[in-house]
Amino acid sequence: MRLFIDTNVVLDHALFRTTGQPYEAKYILSWADQQRIPMFVSTGSFYTFTYLMEKNGIRQKELADRLLSYLHAFQIAEHDKTSLATALADNFRDIEDSFQYQCALKSGWDFLITNNLRDYRLRDNDKLTIQSPLHFLTNTLQKQKGIDF
Repeated sequence: MRLFIDTNVVLDHALFRTTGQPYEAKYILSWADQQRIPMFVSTGSFYTFTYLMEKNGIRQKELADRLLSYLHAFQIAEHDKTSLATALADNFRDIEDSFQYQCALKSGWDFLITNNLRDYRLRDNDKLTIQSPLHFLTNTLQKQKGIDF
């Protein structure tokens, strides 16, 4: 099993955003680390993640320490010119989501974990399962909300 983690899930974890699924994100990252399940983010996600952490007041040594811990937890998935062009030609409502989707497809990951299912709803196929953190935990891992997380 290989997980591609969308930027919004990492931000939920880092900033404990109550508008997302921070408990679920924390559980997934901890579980995957303990089970040695490979987790990936795109290079673009890492840049965006860094920028938004700075915008939320996390700076200098604290920012560097957090980023190093995320680099330890995640592997970085790369794009190439072809996957970026394919993303631009696709009919995604949000181009950034199209980049994420193409990056995950190109690299052959099993799951794309995102809080933004709406923009991916027509993309779930036999090559890549797209789930929210909650659905990944309850449907794939068979965990129970309120008991396991």
